Amino acid sequence: MKAISILLTLIWIIALPSLSISDSVDYLYDDNGRLIKVSNNLTNTRLLYHYDKVGNLLSIYKEENVIPGTSAPVLQSIDPDIFLIGENYNVVITGQNLLTTNSITSNNSDISIKLIASIDTKITAVLSVVGTALPGQANITVTTSYGSASININLYGVSITPNEISLFPGSTATMSVSLTPSAPEDVEVKINNNNPDIIETPPSATILAGGSADFTVNALKGGTGTINIGNAEATVYVIGGDESERGAVIESAPVSISIGIVPSNTLINSQSVSVSMSSIPSNTLINSSPVSVQWLEIANGITVSQQVSVDICSNYPARVVGTTTNYYSTLQAAYDSASDNETIQAQALTAFTENLNINRSVSVTIEGGYNCDYSSNTGNTELKGTMTISGGTLTIKDFILKK
Repeated sequence: MKAISILLTLIWIIALPSLSISDSVDYLYDDNGRLIKVSNNLTNTRLLYHYDKVGNLLSIYKEENVIPGTSAPVLQSIDPDIFLIGENYNVVITGQNLLTTNSITSNNSDISIKLIASIDTKITAVLSVVGTALPGQANITVTTSYGSASININLYGVSITPNEISLFPGSTATMSVSLTPSAPEDVEVKINNNNPDIIETPPSATILAGGSADFTVNALKGGTGTINIGNAEATVYVIGGDESERGAVIESAPVSISIGIVPSNTLINSQSVSVSMSSIPSNTLINSSPVSVQWLEIANGITVSQQVSVDICSNYPARVVGTTTNYYSTLQAAYDSASDNETIQAQALTAFTENLNINRSVSVTIEGGYNCDYSSNTGNTELKGTMTISGGTLTIKDFILKK
């Protein structure tokens, strides 16, 4: 290692005298202040300095007969020319008279560009766009020892729809990604899945020109997963546990408003559509589709639409009231746990579909017709199934038995 260091020092000493004419020499430094390129325009030579990861000089490579253009630079293209806000890109700029490139800048302060290397016809660089940048056109300027030239690029914002979803392990959902403004050509975007142990996504999606791209999200296990595409982020809540630990799955079919032709002299007042839940039990997934009202034909009428609501009860439909109060999802489970002379209360909101077996040597009362919080008894409870009594004593009230 010491021998290499001495050798590099000798190369440095030998190489520097040929670069003594400052007016004909261009020096290029990296972000850490290290010399990475020396171009001698008088002798048509160039020295390239290479370092390891911790900054030790590894080698100096000398190029002979390098004939740079002495005219102002000419820019022909930049690849890519579509940039997503919040992403980093390796870019290639092509043109003429680029060898003595000193800097690459932008008129947009949200864009930073790091020069990697340049030859007379090509520049390689890293371009970064911060996540707070605005969509639109930006200007990139290349400055050499003999002048400067500019080229335009386009910045695009990203949207993910929906930006929040809830899934159970093993289920899937479709998300959509689009650009603002719409791009005139197909654009492949990288899908950054920050939690691959919780959710599964494809590595990329191709947004068609002027459109969007759909991709599938698979839920693997309970937890929260996030997805980033450019400056957009989406959150996927995966409700964990097996089916026995899930509080409820509530799915509502679409209710929609469709008005083909509205006749004259008609007033339509539509109030808000709402979902009211006093509380939501843990491990509960609620998917609600749009609500709608359809009028086929109205003449000289006044139609008033009041609130449409869904009231979801958070309590289990049956409970045993005794020394303690315990809640159950079925009448049979409530009966099996009831002690002698205890009372089972059942909600009127629920029609129990089960076959109830009364077979224990206990005296139990079953009362139906209760509201959600069991504060009043104003109706009846339906039991769709059979009731078989083979032991004990049963007193039942406010129940309707249906086969």
